[in-house]
Amino acid sequence: MRSLRPAGAPYVSQRGRSSVNGPASGSRAFWLQTLRTVLFVLFLLSIYVEVPLEVGFLIPSFFTLLILMPLLALMYYRRVYWYELYFVGQIVLILLLSAFLSPGSEWLGEKILGLVQTTSSIIGGILLLKLVGEMQNRWLARALFALWVVLLVGAALEVAGILTPVSDAFRELAYSEGNYGVYTSDDRDVNLIGHVRPNLFTSEPSFLAIGFFVFVNSWLVAAYSQRNLLVACIATLVMLGVAGSPILVLSLATSLIIMLFSERNVSSLWFTIALAFIGIAVAIYVRPDIASDFAARFGDAYQNIGTVKDTSENRRLIYPYITLVDVFKNSPFFGVGISGKELVEDYSSLPVAADYALGNNALAMFFMYLGVVGSVLFGKSVHDYWRRMGITQPILLVILILALSQTMGGFETPRFWGYTFLFIGVMWKRSKMRHTAPNRSGTVK
Repeated sequence: MRSLRPAGAPYVSQRGRSSVNGPASGSRAFWLQTLRTVLFVLFLLSIYVEVPLEVGFLIPSFFTLLILMPLLALMYYRRVYWYELYFVGQIVLILLLSAFLSPGSEWLGEKILGLVQTTSSIIGGILLLKLVGEMQNRWLARALFALWVVLLVGAALEVAGILTPVSDAFRELAYSEGNYGVYTSDDRDVNLIGHVRPNLFTSEPSFLAIGFFVFVNSWLVAAYSQRNLLVACIATLVMLGVAGSPILVLSLATSLIIMLFSERNVSSLWFTIALAFIGIAVAIYVRPDIASDFAARFGDAYQNIGTVKDTSENRRLIYPYITLVDVFKNSPFFGVGISGKELVEDYSSLPVAADYALGNNALAMFFMYLGVVGSVLFGKSVHDYWRRMGITQPILLVILILALSQTMGGFETPRFWGYTFLFIGVMWKRSKMRHTAPNRSGTVK
């Protein structure tokens, strides 16, 4: 199952060695890179929109699960490593323990379904990782660059009203099944930022902001330079003015953290910080009301903290952690079990519905679902997996995933794990580049 050749190394016979670098080989390599890039972009767009399919039960992101994952599995089933199988086996065992050793045996069926969903999403992430590993760095960077540019331009066109009819028609058709719904709080948007926030083919504006946050910072990790940092910061500020989501403030902070892990000397660091502040000043000069709009929004959010108002800030940052404390008080070792949402209603002290108490925070869900013991075991498995991959900056990777987890829920979904493994993939490529970079003496590290 595990090839003896290094990953990505082509097989060369003795008789065919002279023709490897010929025109035919170059053309084949080009078309292989093109195919991989197309599949990569399709995978990310699929988890970005996450269109469900109702077939007696709901399949989230059906294009990812039913089409892209089988296709990638056919491409890479001979390139599966034992440490990857071991990792998936560990995760399944940990999720089984959480399902059987947590309270609420009457909900065991729902927990097993959550186990299947989570495992499938993680396998999909590993297949995405295989694809990323075989993409050349410049193709990977260009694809990510194109993705965040498309989101930025598309959001601007939707605000201008050009893409609005098409986007609305797609959303009405795509998100009419199951628990999905189309965002309809246009009046709230106008009061907050002066215009209706763009959705750009997603069910709500926050998913546009999350997609941009993931794509622009993945691009920055994959192709870091001071120039790219400045471009990313300015683009994020422009998207902030267009989309009006606080998630983009987190995205800007994440870009600056990537800078801290990338700059090698203090002078370059301060120069880059200065460039970032210049970008902020330019954005405020171009649109002076942006600062006041967000000051008002965060002021309103501060007043609503801890209240029973159903605000996005409460559902993302307040309610999930209050509920987490309630769960730990009642079931500290294995929490409520994977996808044990029904038990949240029994444990929550919040005077709100169980869905609101659970909130939209994947990190809090992780601890609620697995408890202290399950979370430690899960973290140990992930740590060993990253070490086997050769990730050289695990702290930065943890920061990226923690930032992502504060923006969305859906711990079981292909969207969360697809974005998570995209971060893992670009950090993996970055680690390999750092490992093979020549040092001052001209040798390879």
